[in-house]
Amino acid sequence: MVSQATPLTIPQTIASEAEGSGTQQITLARMEIGGMRFVLPLGDVAAVIEPTSMEAHSDDPYGIWIGHVRSQQGAIAIANGSALIRTANKAIPPGRIAILRGEFPIGLAVDRMLSAQTVNRDALHALPDIVPALQPCPVTAVLWGADDELELMLDRQMLIDELDAGFLGSRQSKTSSRYNQQRMLDRYGDVDYTRGLEVAFAGSQERWVLPMTTVRLVTDSRRPHPLPRTPDKVLGLVAWQRDPIPVVDPSAAIGLEGRVSLPAKFVVIGEPVTSGQTSTHADTVVVVDRIVGIHNNLRTEHGYTWDSSGDALNIIKIPSLLT
Repeated sequence: MVSQATPLTIPQTIASEAEGSGTQQITLARMEIGGMRFVLPLGDVAAVIEPTSMEAHSDDPYGIWIGHVRSQQGAIAIANGSALIRTANKAIPPGRIAILRGEFPIGLAVDRMLSAQTVNRDALHALPDIVPALQPCPVTAVLWGADDELELMLDRQMLIDELDAGFLGSRQSKTSSRYNQQRMLDRYGDVDYTRGLEVAFAGSQERWVLPMTTVRLVTDSRRPHPLPRTPDKVLGLVAWQRDPIPVVDPSAAIGLEGRVSLPAKFVVIGEPVTSGQTSTHADTVVVVDRIVGIHNNLRTEHGYTWDSSGDALNIIKIPSLLT
């Protein structure tokens, strides 16, 4: 369907080219899609038009292609932004249509366009490397808005490639999944379980422990920023020293039927450090219902752990949360 589109000559608001990659600043076109905030480099957006210019149709069973606009050379297909990106809210009618540049341009229906913004490139933070491994997402970076709301940078070419190929966000390959699993095992394989943080879950009478060598911080929960195309266990993203890290509910990974409900407790987790060392790096946040306390003399043999009284605890294995 993308190949039907031709270069634009329809009435439009033409966006200027974004600054070159060698400059320290970049101008971003900001928009809301499915109630979430996204940005694109301004040079990726050729035009912004009213939805009244669109001739609607509903013959796509996936709900992706919703219409087209006519130009002097041909038709430009319009994709439903919230259905394509798979935001939670897909019921918002198009407020604007952003025409994305390309050999064959496409239109992206969005809730509304926000004011453009010029930022320093160092304000853009890459997604943590485990997020794309959890599930492919057409988001390449994030930045924090003036009100500390998360804004997700879309990859224009990835969106066009998905539409042109008809994959609609195909799942990761098994090879990629195995690679990520091995990488996490390597990072969290050599863990000292002598000291542990005992945590509790409302849906479990068992005792659970996280190795203290991986714990960076314990704090009250706050509202995670949503991220599209993630599994149910990923509740969203929060800032850790301005870098985004995912918030993970471990319930399914440890075999619980229920889920952790917010407000709860956040346990910030990072690659284990040896005794006497510290680290500010973090990979994820594990959400738990309650913090029980710290154990200093745990004994672990053959995957089982006991406290100083001889009572058994269950280890929450970090790789199982991140793969």
